[in-house]
Amino acid sequence: VAWQVAWQMVLHDAIFYHCHRLLHTRAFYRWHKDHHSVVGSYALAAEYASDAESFLGHNLPVFVPAMLLSLLGDCVSFAAFLSWISVRLIHSYAIHSGYELPWLVGALMMQSSGADAHHENH
Repeated sequence: VAWQVAWQMVLHDAIFYHCHRLLHTRAFYRWHKDHHSVVGSYALAAEYASDAESFLGHNLPVFVPAMLLSLLGDCVSFAAFLSWISVRLIHSYAIHSGYELPWLVGALMMQSSGADAHHENH
């Protein structure tokens, strides 16, 4: 389970990075601007997105790693997928919360440096 969660994290970071960069291009920003319209920092702002952004920026980076691993012959267990979803949501809510929680970000081994760095993105 830990191995599958780790691979999902690595693949998610790569896919999310490219999808998020795409959402900041002129052609796609209209779907991402709602997320940047949030003024305050609160955890549920992580979920504030248009349908197009939810698909491109949230769903693809979460589901594609599990599908890729399964296609490569390492079928992701339900426990590994739920563990991964839990880690991803905790991380996303933490960086949108406005609180700097470096111990949590480090513990989850995610690419973000925390709420301060994410707030600079907004």
